[in-house]
Amino acid sequence: MFFNIKNSAVIIISVGFFLLDRFLKQLALKGVFLELIPGWLAFNLSFNSGIAFSWPAPRLLVIFLSICALIFLSFEAWKNRADSIFFIGLNLIIWGAFSNLLDRLAILSVIDYFDVAFFSIFNLADIMIVVGCLIILGLKVSSRLWYNKKNEYKKDEID
Repeated sequence: MFFNIKNSAVIIISVGFFLLDRFLKQLALKGVFLELIPGWLAFNLSFNSGIAFSWPAPRLLVIFLSICALIFLSFEAWKNRADSIFFIGLNLIIWGAFSNLLDRLAILSVIDYFDVAFFSIFNLADIMIVVGCLIILGLKVSSRLWYNKKNEYKKDEID
């Protein structure tokens, strides 16, 4: 069943982060500037018309690929809803990508607001996407290590 307690909690938390990101984007658009850690981290409006790290890319292509990715990831989330950790990772990616897609559709750019000195400027949706990818990557790496270890045990039993 899709709407069990765990999945519902994951969706509610993911939507909560999505709504917080939308709120922070509105604050940034209103011109709010905060020096969070002087010299290192500021809350500062920036527009990103490219993709990750402002790499240039055709806008319509990025919008099209974002929509395709959201459809694919939503299908994967539905298909893998029993795998709680994978479901968490997918939901973070889906809701983060959806928030950035809404920006692209509305103003043809993504609204960024966390300005890290000597690094980049990004938003909560970007953090959700990265954390979701790291969760899935960690899950895949750990399951692969477990699988290899399990096969080593079987090989030892055969020898």
